[in-house]
Order: sequence, then C-alpha cells, then structure tokens
Amino acid sequence: MTVRVGIEFVTGPAAAAAKRLQSNVDRLRQGFEKLTTQTNRTKAAFILFGRRGANALRDLESNAASLGKRFGGLRGAIVKAAVGFAAFSAAQTGISRETSERRLRLLTEQYGEFEKATQLAERAAKKFNLSQTEANTQLSRLIARLRPMGLSMEQIEVAFAGFNTATILAGATASESAGAFLQLSQALGSGVLRGQELNSILEQAPLIAQAIAKEMNTTVGSLKKFGEEGQITSAIVIAALERVAKDGAGQLEEALDGPAAAIKTFQNASEEVQVALTDEVIPQLTKSFRLLADIILEL
Repeated sequence: MTVRVGIEFVTGPAAAAAKRLQSNVDRLRQGFEKLTTQTNRTKAAFILFGRRGANALRDLESNAASLGKRFGGLRGAIVKAAVGFAAFSAAQTGISRETSERRLRLLTEQYGEFEKATQLAERAAKKFNLSQTEANTQLSRLIARLRPMGLSMEQIEVAFAGFNTATILAGATASESAGAFLQLSQALGSGVLRGQELNSILEQAPLIAQAIAKEMNTTVGSLKKFGEEGQITSAIVIAALERVAKDGAGQLEEALDGPAAAIKTFQNASEEVQVALTDEVIPQLTKSFRLLADIILEL
C-alpha cells in the first residue's frame, strides 16, 4: 500500500470578503425596509451601493486570486478567512498610500515641486529601507514645516537624511522613530527645540542630540539649559542633521544589513503588492462609501 502525503499552498479566491460585504448590505437594507419609511429613491441608491461595493471587492478578489494561483491549492475555511482578511488589509494599505501621495501633492504643487518631492521620497525609501508610504508621510511633515520658512528641497532632503541616519544607527524601533520625527518636525516648524520636543530627541535620537551639542560647542547634558533659553534654533538643528548624515553615511549600509532590516525589506515588498492589488479598487470603494454616507444623512 502506498501512502502519499502532500501539502499544497494556494490562496483561493477572496469570495468571503465580497460575500461578507453583500451580507452586511442585505441586512442593512432589510432593516430599512422594516421601517417602511424608505422612499424608492433611497432604496435604489442603497442597492446601488451594495452592488458597487461588492463589485469593487470582487475586483480586489480577482487580483488576489491571480496572485494566489502561483502558490498551489490549500483549501478550507481558514484559508478563505485569511484571504478575506488579507483583502481588507490590502484595502487599508492602498488607502494609506493614496492618502500619503495626495498630501505630498497638495504640499508641493504650489511650489511646482511635486515631481521633485516624489523622487526625493523614492530615494529616501530605498536608502533608508522605508516603505514608500512612510517616506511620503515623513517628507510631507518636513515640507509642511520647513518649506514655508524658505528652506529648499535640497535642505529638506539633508534634514530627512540626517534624521533617518541617526535613528537607524541608534537602533530605534519604528514607533520610537515615528515619535521622535514628529517632535523634531514640530520643533523645526516652531523655530526652536525645547521642552517635550527636546526631551524626545534626547531619549529617542541620541545621535542627533550629540550632533546638536557639537554644533553648539557644548555637552549633551547642557542642552536642556540651552533649550529652556530658546537657544537651540532650527538652523542649529538642521546643521546638526547635516553633520549626522555626513558622518554616519559610512555606517549606514552595515546597520541595514541585519535580520531586522531583512524583515523590514520583506514588509515593504508586501506593502507594494497590496498597493498594486488595490490600485483600481480604492476609487470604487471611495464612491460607494460616499454614497452610503449620503443615504444615511437623508434618513
């Protein structure tokens, strides 16, 4: 007797996601009908929403299925649930990317620099192992605060490079980096680094603190006093970031060669797949949810 054991891996169609949406739409529609106060126009609009939303998710399902065919054929409820969750997650990822690109465009169009900013974000994502959404978001924050102050895109790129070099070399986590970046960008926008923003840099970005101390010919321990006096200006911070970018360039490649960086690279690649899968779906979902909002407001 021959016993064959095999494992097949496949992502089946994400029909569960579309069916779940259609089921929710049907339950909501039934509730409206029980109230008996719905007009024919409202009912028709609601049905249209259901169709549009379901069709949009079916498009996403189709894209996911075409990718899944490459992996074989594991079937079952667990896989279907996983694919349904993956479809929802992909939609969220696609929305986040579209939002980051939209904000970058709004901030740079008035200067005629959207293309330049996009190229800068792409270079930064590649150099510092960021997702494109992360790079867009970080760059937008800097542009929002520094471009109105008269700083050029080249100066903003230096500041961007210095910050990311510092956090990578210090081994900061993603949440630590995000928190420190927010505080730093706020300080740059206000013109001085002090208070909570300074404390955040001292705790989460020590290399930047050291560079600031060097620019001021003092010690890190003295920075709080200078901060209280309002002496740590944006110009000093930007000069410090430029110092970090220059001095840390040689160590950056080695710092990005570990297992944590490899995992981050995989996560970034996964995000690109999700964005590609939802590229055509997001506009349809947006229209559907706006339609539903109009229906609710008219009740």
